[in-house]
Amino acid sequence: MSGLPYPRSLEGFSPSTIFKYSAYAVLGAAALTLLYLLSLQHFLVFHFTAELISIAVAFSVFAVTWSARDRLEDGGLLLIGVSYLFVGSVDLFHTLSYEGTGLFPDYTSNLPTQLWLVARGLETAALLLGLRLMGRRVPQRTVVVAFAAATVALVASIIPFRVFPDAYLADTGLTTFKVVTEYVLSAALVAAALWLYHMRSRIDLVMFRWLFVAVIATAAAEILFTFYIDVYAISNAAGHILKIISFYAVFKAIVERGIRRPDKIFYRRLAEREGKLQKALSERDVLMHEMQHRIKNDMSLIRSFLSLEAGRSESEEVTEALTEAGDRVAVLARIYENIYQRRSVETVQVAPLVERTAADLRDSTAFSRPEFELSVADITVPTKVGVTIGLIINELATNALKYAFEHVPKPRIAIRVVPGSSDDTIELTVSDNGPGFPRNVIEGADHSFGLTIASNLAAQYEGTISIENDGGAVAHAVLKTR
Repeated sequence: MSGLPYPRSLEGFSPSTIFKYSAYAVLGAAALTLLYLLSLQHFLVFHFTAELISIAVAFSVFAVTWSARDRLEDGGLLLIGVSYLFVGSVDLFHTLSYEGTGLFPDYTSNLPTQLWLVARGLETAALLLGLRLMGRRVPQRTVVVAFAAATVALVASIIPFRVFPDAYLADTGLTTFKVVTEYVLSAALVAAALWLYHMRSRIDLVMFRWLFVAVIATAAAEILFTFYIDVYAISNAAGHILKIISFYAVFKAIVERGIRRPDKIFYRRLAEREGKLQKALSERDVLMHEMQHRIKNDMSLIRSFLSLEAGRSESEEVTEALTEAGDRVAVLARIYENIYQRRSVETVQVAPLVERTAADLRDSTAFSRPEFELSVADITVPTKVGVTIGLIINELATNALKYAFEHVPKPRIAIRVVPGSSDDTIELTVSDNGPGFPRNVIEGADHSFGLTIASNLAAQYEGTISIENDGGAVAHAVLKTR
């Protein structure tokens, strides 16, 4: 039999599928109708048949659940499936003790009614706990031991200790204890149905439908079992039919959807976890963007303070030093601004960074305004590598502005950034049209402060910086991007 209930809509279903569902519905209704007609002719046979059907389904639920316990991730379904071993066992005692079987001659109709309450109490507790623990891990042994202990204790209170409250008396019928207990169980099941409806978006739709049918059918059966005057009453028969429906619905929910076809449940939970992860990542990105934006603003403020101090200083050396420090801070600020505008916290585009760095250097009031020639490939690198690239370019270009153009009428600085010879490297070159590096710098006897900073920055990424004179000073750097 297919594990799917009647479709939410007939749209998209073939005529053969519609016919199959209709046939199942007709056969099910016919079988239940025959059971009810049997109750009118021979209630004891009806009761025995209905109970055996329910018991068979209960044991089947347990057998399949237990055989698949190692791959059944949902602790709630495991708890419900295991509980039906004990529910079915008590129902078996209830059936064998029914009035007219003669198997318990020393007991009256009170015995099967008491056992019925025990079975329904275990069933209700299982449904409530199972729904509450759905989606969680539950220790298998704990579930078995807990239900076994509860079942033995409750049955022993009836047979042989006889301390369990009376549920049915021959003279007066159902006792107040029995009626009140049924109403309490019904109320608990209604609450379970409401809870199940509330959490419907978190479980498989088909499983939700079957579990909802099981809970509602059980609650309705409990209500019917408060009406009958004798154990052969019509309400008793209707209650047993609802019990069959309930057990079958549990079977379909657990066996068909939770074990035989868990793929939809698995992918649903996977999608839920992915959604939660995406939400967490989104929240993290928002916080990171806010932090980057604030850092960028703070750095701009620091640069402004340095610029103000440089303007106030009467010492040319102090002014120059403060201006260079402000330019270094400005490079970092540009990195964070680039990150903030791209909505990326992991990577940065090199081209916009180099363009902004060159524009700021060109507009600097401390140096002559050179012409910048940029040749930058479309490269995206990790943010920390981008910071290093920006700082190296700033140091090398600033070095050229300071020393290369004193007697050059049309100063020019060329910046080139391209992928390296291997996938994890990047090459950058800064050259000018000045007189070139002094001999002592080329020979390594002396380096400017800017070259020293650039070399140290490159070394952080297993990089090197080489210098030469070729129509002007040329500095070439190779960095690893990973």
